[in-house]
Amino acid sequence: MRNLTINDRPVEVPEGTTVLEAARKLGISIPTLCYYEPIKPYGGCRLCLVEVTAGSRTLLTASCTYPVAQGLKVYTDTEEVLEGRRLVIDLLWSRCPEVPELREMAQQLGVMEPSFPKGDSDCILCGKCVRVCGELQNVGAIGLMGRGARRQVTTPFGEFSKVCRTCGACAFVCPTGHWRDIGKISGKTPKPKRDEFNVGLKCQGNIYRTYPQAVPSAPAIDAQNCIKLLTGDCGVCSTACASGAIDYTQEKQQVDLEVGSVILAPGFKTFDPSGMTAYGYGRYPNVYTSIEFERILSPGGPFGGHVTRRSDGAEPKKIAWIHCVGSRNFGEGAKPYCSNFCCMASLKQAIVAREHLGPGLDMALFYMDMRTPRKDFEKYCVKIKDQGARLIRSRVHSVKPAGDNGDLELRYVTETGLVADEVFDAVVLSVGMVMPPATIELAQRLQVDLGPNDFVEASCFAPTTTFRDGIYACGAFTGP
Repeated sequence: MRNLTINDRPVEVPEGTTVLEAARKLGISIPTLCYYEPIKPYGGCRLCLVEVTAGSRTLLTASCTYPVAQGLKVYTDTEEVLEGRRLVIDLLWSRCPEVPELREMAQQLGVMEPSFPKGDSDCILCGKCVRVCGELQNVGAIGLMGRGARRQVTTPFGEFSKVCRTCGACAFVCPTGHWRDIGKISGKTPKPKRDEFNVGLKCQGNIYRTYPQAVPSAPAIDAQNCIKLLTGDCGVCSTACASGAIDYTQEKQQVDLEVGSVILAPGFKTFDPSGMTAYGYGRYPNVYTSIEFERILSPGGPFGGHVTRRSDGAEPKKIAWIHCVGSRNFGEGAKPYCSNFCCMASLKQAIVAREHLGPGLDMALFYMDMRTPRKDFEKYCVKIKDQGARLIRSRVHSVKPAGDNGDLELRYVTETGLVADEVFDAVVLSVGMVMPPATIELAQRLQVDLGPNDFVEASCFAPTTTFRDGIYACGAFTGP
């Protein structure tokens, strides 16, 4: 162990610790752009300057590479230190004037505008990406090439790298966004993993929780994409986990249980409207399913409850809901039954959207029959009418683009028989429920009879009892 003082505060740390790590142990913040715990410190950005006194010698040095020593005195906030940091961030910001992270850090250090000639780069040459690719991934697809003003991070010979596996590690650690498009390294188009719980509205890492209320509430590793499990490289998460909870040797286990009965509660999936070409889902960015819009409205969703359009990020001022998409219809994969929950889901979303977007939101709900059959549900319908929502009894004929700005034009027939065209900022398709193929296959494997619409076949006097002894069903599997 080594004893030293930082800003006159004593601290004891193991030999080999850097001054930056020792300062963080004391809760002292030192700005840096090139430091990353899983790789050896490099001192590439020089922003973490501190004043170090060892014996009679005092110097300014990068704290991320300077090792602690017995009796060392360190100061992180002297005028010389602060002036040095301002000079460094001024140089970096001048080189990359369009990088928001540099602008924010520069202003925190008191530099309001770059004072050197502005460049046109977004790379500060910190070397973070190069070391992660070489030291952790053991790939070496990129490197620092050239000297002086011609120095740059690029692939060998400036050509597409044959060894790059588009893992995204370089983009993950880059502080300036230089590698936002990692396809520039390999020539391949990376396929981000989409968050299933948020209906693909945001990307998901290789360590994730399946959904916020998952039991047990523990993260899982995506074994199909984890570099450590696929190649043996990386392993950063195990070194970063303070509790040592990650065990790469675990494997799936099959457990046989002897039970008295089985309850089938597989749930349902929502109807996929991409086959209904008239509504343009999947082709027009501002056409959403009700499940997508539900996650957009949620404060715990991908956008924190901030309702914006997929096409341009603008707040919609006029939204249409189309009811019974995939229900009470034939053809294009639709089902003949009423899915029961869709009308109420649309009414609730309209009320919540108005709370998010303000009283000026223009709302139109196109329905076949408004069904609010349960206790107090009719109050929702009355409430949304009182707020100015338009409930239009009509089956929408088609949705098509209205210009090039992402707006959408709906064509429908009014209750008086007139054909009307109306433009909206966004359209929400209130999709019904269907039984997924996996659930149908499960029922077949368990020899449980299904009805004509793939719900469990049961007696109306015993709706949770299947026609096979010991096997029961509940929830949506018994019907909408």
